[in-house]
Amino acid sequence: MKENRREGYGMSAPQNIVVTILIILFFLGVVLSYYAMLYRQTRANIINNGELNAVEAANQINRHLSTGADAIKLTGYTLDNMIRDKRTQEEIQAYIEDQSFATAIVLASQSNGIYGYINGEYLDGVRWVPDDDYVPTERPWYIEAMARSGKVVVIDPYIDAQTGSIILTFAKTLCDAKSVVAIDISMEELQTLTEEIAGKGNTDMEIVLDHSYQVISHS
Repeated sequence: MKENRREGYGMSAPQNIVVTILIILFFLGVVLSYYAMLYRQTRANIINNGELNAVEAANQINRHLSTGADAIKLTGYTLDNMIRDKRTQEEIQAYIEDQSFATAIVLASQSNGIYGYINGEYLDGVRWVPDDDYVPTERPWYIEAMARSGKVVVIDPYIDAQTGSIILTFAKTLCDAKSVVAIDISMEELQTLTEEIAGKGNTDMEIVLDHSYQVISHS
């Protein structure tokens, strides 16, 4: 009678197998849940780091380009006053030349000077004389500035008529709503900066896109 009672408290072989399988599945579920959580956390960290690196890279590029934008704002402000005061074209030309010289020092030769279409005449800070077929009002810097009057606009890279190289341009309309002042920034400097940012090791690559999402600089 005692032996039968002891045997009644035990589990049969199939029951032992089921329990063992359940225990294995339980721990397997715990392990899979842990690795799923670890994957999500790692993925989130990678994304966050990527976003932070992208923001930092964007800030560095913006700081690099802001010099050109600031130069146009300052030059545009003074030219507005000169136009209102009806200063002569010779005086405006002299001012643009002075600003081109000062800007060249700040930008370390990244720019070929300030220029514009002012009072119906093309003026150039380095006294570049365009070819006879050069029409200022048909150039990208003039057309896009006129399309967004009063604002400093960044014109997507195009071939410069003076140097034949690809440049990035900042332009702004003036107070008479028909004159435009502009400055070019070398794309070579932007390319160098892009490579330097990627070379720091925070990202595998750096890419700069224009308004049309075309690649204009790639590490």
